[in-house]
Amino acid sequence: MRRPTPQEYREAIQAPGFCFKDPDLKSATVINDHHGMPLVTSGRFASVYSLLVNNQRIAVRCFLQDVPDQASRYAEVIRALELADLPYTVRIEYLQQGILVNGQMHPILKMEWVEGISILDYIAANVNSPARIRALADQWLQMNLRMQSSCISHGDFQHGNILVVNEKLKLVDYDGIYVPALDGLRSNELGHNNYQHPHRGPKHFGPYLDNFSAWVIYITLLALAEEPSLWTLRHGRDECILLNKSDYLAPEKSKIIQALKDSSNELVRSFAPLLCKLLEQEPEEIMRLRPLGQSLETQLIDDCFPMAPGASAEELEYGLRIWSQVWDPRGYGSNKRMEMMAKVRQQKVEEQCATSIPAGQPAGKAGPVMTRRTL
Repeated sequence: MRRPTPQEYREAIQAPGFCFKDPDLKSATVINDHHGMPLVTSGRFASVYSLLVNNQRIAVRCFLQDVPDQASRYAEVIRALELADLPYTVRIEYLQQGILVNGQMHPILKMEWVEGISILDYIAANVNSPARIRALADQWLQMNLRMQSSCISHGDFQHGNILVVNEKLKLVDYDGIYVPALDGLRSNELGHNNYQHPHRGPKHFGPYLDNFSAWVIYITLLALAEEPSLWTLRHGRDECILLNKSDYLAPEKSKIIQALKDSSNELVRSFAPLLCKLLEQEPEEIMRLRPLGQSLETQLIDDCFPMAPGASAEELEYGLRIWSQVWDPRGYGSNKRMEMMAKVRQQKVEEQCATSIPAGQPAGKAGPVMTRRTL
């Protein structure tokens, strides 16, 4: 089915009592811009409107493209996000009978509204404050470790989807997200090309999906924290932080990568060969983001529980509990390949529970939990 155009959505949403079936949305007040029209942010895949429901601001995401398995994908995404309970994501609700446009119902997402600024605007405002940029890089690393431990990949890390809300990171736009229950499917979008590996295609859809873009953003933040003058090199580059697609396609001609090589800072110089190494690999081969002090040749635990060295007992308990739930083999009865993978990982989780909990930690407290909803 053809999805409505942004203009068609904009006309329909002016009458929320008529176009919506959801009781909350029917009684909502649409927030308008200074022209008196519904306030909207439109991208390649959706238009997002802002509404007031009982004095609480929410977002409504209206899809611009038809994705045949969209409802089933979002059902699994919502279950996985609820299980992981990450502080970086927002609450979402998929409504199949969402909005009436030109006599036909179309699906929408009803979402928690977050008030923040894009990571790009935050960097621009704080580029001359190395401590803030370094703190942002640390948050970025911890966020990725938490997402890895829940086996969730966002699929489209880019400045428009990464917000800073009260100095904390928040992710929006979950159309291309990967969760374990979707294993074996193909990606339904390829992400912003200024942040994605140039070889990424629809076949690339797995827990490795964010690895390249996570490294690119992490390296960029650390480089700017060490050498804020690099920010001047982005002149004329509007859709990126520093690096863009042209740098990935021809690293030997990249002014940004050359500037990293020529830096007087040893750490910044080390980023150039690391980037080139990532570009030589295929997307599925790229290592997960981890602290730079760790070996780049080995994983923390092979495809299992990733946690930064020195993690507290509480962090270990959380990570092990979530990971054991994600890889409970009973959740993959309809996907035999994933069921076998889950059994192997579950064994590793149990081994990690026995060896990684600090002395004095009650053994049962962090043990595998088998009471989650089936993914």
